[in-house]
Amino acid sequence: MTIMSYRIDLKDRQFGRLTVIQFAGKRRWLCRCECGTEKIFYSTNLTRDLTHSCGCLSREMTRERNAIHGYTRGYKARSEYSTWQSMIHRCHRTSWINYCDYGGRGVYVCDRWRFGENGKSGFECFIADMGDKPTLSHTIERNRSLDPYAPDNCRWATRTEQSRNRKSNRIVSYKGEPMLLTDALRASGMSETGFYGRVKKGWTDSEALETPKFGKPSTKIAAI
Repeated sequence: MTIMSYRIDLKDRQFGRLTVIQFAGKRRWLCRCECGTEKIFYSTNLTRDLTHSCGCLSREMTRERNAIHGYTRGYKARSEYSTWQSMIHRCHRTSWINYCDYGGRGVYVCDRWRFGENGKSGFECFIADMGDKPTLSHTIERNRSLDPYAPDNCRWATRTEQSRNRKSNRIVSYKGEPMLLTDALRASGMSETGFYGRVKKGWTDSEALETPKFGKPSTKIAAI
C-alpha cells in the first residue's frame, strides 16, 4: 500500500471562499480564493475549519469592524462582530463551509440583524438586542433550532450549555405533530428526566409524553 492511498482527495472541494485545485505535496493543497488569489494550504487547516480564504476575509472583517461606529474597543470588535458575521455567512453564503447545516436546512438570519433597521446597521441592531458577550467563551445559541436567528430566539450561551441543550433539540411526535422535545415537554408538563426514563424502558416518544404520570402506555411494550 502506497503513501498516496492514505491521502484524502480534496480536489474540487470548497472550504469557505477557497476551492481546492490540486495536490501540492506533503499534505498541502493549492487553492483558488473567490478573490482570484491562489495559495497553498495544509489539508488539516482546511478540513478542521481553520482556513476560509486567502486572507482577504480577515482584511474585509477588519475594515468593516473599523467602520462600525466606534465598536472597536478591546476584544468585542473581534468577538461579537465575528459572531454576527459568521452567523450570516453560514445561513446565507452557499460557499460557506457549514452552510449545509444552517442555510441549507432553511435556517436564516432575520432582516433586522442582517440588513439593519431605522438607520442602524444589521450589526448595531444585533448588539442592541443581544448586548455584549458575558465572556469570551459565550457564543450565540438559538432556543428553537428550527427557527431563525432573531431577537426572540437567541441568547448568549457557553459551549457547555449548548452541548447540554442539544440533547433536547431532538424532534419528537406529540399528539400527532412533530416538534422539538423542549416544546413537547413544555406542552405536556413532562420533565426531561421522566421522559428519558420512560424511553429507556422502551416507550415511544408519544407514549412517554402523552401517558399520565402513573399510567401505562396504550400499546404493549416488547420485553427486552
